[in-house]
Amino acid sequence: MIRFAFGLRRSLDRGYCVQAGLGGTREKNLMSYAESVLRSADCELKASQTKEAFEWIQGMKGNMDSAEGGGGTEWVLGPSRVALDMPSRPRKPILLPPREMPSHKQLKVPLADYLLHCLAHVELNAIDVVWDTILRFRSEPSALPLSFYMDMVSIAADEARHFTLLCARLRAKNLSYGSLPAHTGLWEYAEKTKYDFKGRIATMQLVQEARALDSWDRLVTKFKSQGDLESSRIIDQICREEIDHVKKGLYWFNWICRKENLDSVLTFRECVRSYVGKIPPPFNDDARATAGMSREWYDSLQEK
Repeated sequence: MIRFAFGLRRSLDRGYCVQAGLGGTREKNLMSYAESVLRSADCELKASQTKEAFEWIQGMKGNMDSAEGGGGTEWVLGPSRVALDMPSRPRKPILLPPREMPSHKQLKVPLADYLLHCLAHVELNAIDVVWDTILRFRSEPSALPLSFYMDMVSIAADEARHFTLLCARLRAKNLSYGSLPAHTGLWEYAEKTKYDFKGRIATMQLVQEARALDSWDRLVTKFKSQGDLESSRIIDQICREEIDHVKKGLYWFNWICRKENLDSVLTFRECVRSYVGKIPPPFNDDARATAGMSREWYDSLQEK
């Protein structure tokens, strides 16, 4: 993990900072980080820059707390930038539509290895989706507060750490990310919601991340049944941390609905029906409840 020397010279009025060990003067704000991560085709660089951004913003937190409320935190966000149509990707893995993904049996690889690769791909996509959300909705009319971006960077840092853990586990099995094909599913939802902030939070944090909670026990059991106890431990840790992602998504979905005088539950259902269709069971009701999502949010969405 890249460490920062936080004894730095900042310039709030010019929106950049000079930092030791980073090659001189460089603009530092969340929009520049977002664009840099999304433009990078290097997976490890995406992850390391995300960790760097999280450390940077955490180190600045005291200054931001004292400035927030008086318009003094714009330098942290940086000016709006044009969102990218697609994040840059490495040459491998080969990306296929979800329905065209071969099974582990067709690829002739163990189920545990296949699942690890799939999950690493999901985490990499999650990094890009969070940064795209930060970049794309910078000019959201509802004027999202700095705390929203802080939460998003925290989520992105978790996804980067998850990706790194899974890649390390793949290497321990003499595999690497990109050695198997992967699907385009997660980014397709990002594409569908690129003009709809509520739709983005609903489909990503409240559907996709909540589905990770639903598959938690099944995945852990599956890895154990394959005799892969170390992978089962990693998956258990990752799924446990997804609870906080759902909790943060729920908070901001409720926040935007209050701002727009909308019923949160009804609006969520509309978003799901528009972008996802339905959410089939089984559900991990306990984990969802821990995140603050009661059954009224998803019970009626089992059918279109």
